[in-house]
Amino acid sequence: MVDLPAADLLQDEIKNTRILIVNWKSYRQSQMISEEDFEFINAFDSEKNEINKQQILDRYGKNAAKALTNLIGQIARDQTVRYLLTMVDDILTMNKENIMIFHEHAVTLGQQAWTPFVTLLSRPDKFICNQAARISAKLATFGKLRFSSAESDGYLSWIRGQLTPHNAEWLTATTSALMIMLRAQCYRKPIVEHGIVDQLMEVLATRNQGFQLQYQVVCCFWLISFTCADELFKKQIMVPVCDVLRQTEKQKVSRICLAVFRNLIENCNSDKARDICSSLIGCKAQKSIQVLTEKQLEDEEMEEDLKIVVAKLSEVEQNLSSFEEFCSEVNSGRLSWSPVHTNNKFWRENAQRLVEKDYKILRRLTHILETDQNTECLSVGCHDLGEFVTHYPRGRQVIDEISAKQTVMQLMAHQDQTVRYNALIAVQKMMVNNWAILGRQIGVN
Repeated sequence: MVDLPAADLLQDEIKNTRILIVNWKSYRQSQMISEEDFEFINAFDSEKNEINKQQILDRYGKNAAKALTNLIGQIARDQTVRYLLTMVDDILTMNKENIMIFHEHAVTLGQQAWTPFVTLLSRPDKFICNQAARISAKLATFGKLRFSSAESDGYLSWIRGQLTPHNAEWLTATTSALMIMLRAQCYRKPIVEHGIVDQLMEVLATRNQGFQLQYQVVCCFWLISFTCADELFKKQIMVPVCDVLRQTEKQKVSRICLAVFRNLIENCNSDKARDICSSLIGCKAQKSIQVLTEKQLEDEEMEEDLKIVVAKLSEVEQNLSSFEEFCSEVNSGRLSWSPVHTNNKFWRENAQRLVEKDYKILRRLTHILETDQNTECLSVGCHDLGEFVTHYPRGRQVIDEISAKQTVMQLMAHQDQTVRYNALIAVQKMMVNNWAILGRQIGVN
């Protein structure tokens, strides 16, 4: 796991940028900007009252957008470009209808309103890139016009390039732009198809994300779940969202997690609703949800989501067999010492079922042992493979076939004593028949 800083660097930089003082007269005197553009920017930047600012925008109309985009394109100094981009973002935040002046100006140039901002995504200055991405998303979402397929692909490729550990300080800014874009239904499926959901899951798998980044990533899942719930279920996004719900102390994060669960249950194909609930049960979601039911919530929507999710989980849990519960837990990747693992009757009755579907559950257990770092997961996984070998006649052959024995043997050198112990016991169970056969062969000879 990688540690990520909790700060929202973009917002910090925006605060610092807003207090800058730009000498527009010097730009005009050096003839770097036109008289018309100077008149607007000087009047608008000098005014501090928001109502008066809006009146200036209304008076200049598309010429205000013309001035701003001209200045951004003509001025090379990063600090001034940062200031102008922050100004544009504030204009769009102040009144969503302000996007019209940018679209009207773009028509006169025969281009799209977001074109001058998308071109800034390749700038080396991260603040400029992220502010431009935020503005582009607003221009392509708030109004009626949308990115073309090619424009969407280019923008989403940039987003993909930002959702990486080396860009940790700017992840909150990137997911904020993505949230804006996801408000428009037409972008949700392309975002899934570009593999961005997988990257968001990786972000949640890192440590110390900060609650705001957690909220924004889960909010992205929530927005996607209105249109692509089946795809989210296939990717098992319930697992990292359950982890967030278990860890968070922030009500707004808990609320968005519950909203995701409800959307998945209600928006997936009806035949998958039970599987989703089963997966949530496997992730031990009920424990975290039970904590919420005991709190005094003042959010009516959250209370409604909570009631619906609790009711659905209870309904499924009552009819869930011990084997289904076991499979759900294994598929979630969150193994713990629940009673089913140490129940001899369970293993006697169900060991043979683990070879179904080309050893799917056994392969999943092996994958957990190869990739997970949680010591309880590793201990339980070793134990389960040992129990399978003990209770299934061909268990040792199967374990060899899927290369699980070598994985368990490597864990005998793990730094954690409990993992080493369970790996050792499992290996002994895997080897005992070999020793018995060898003993019989020696006796015959």
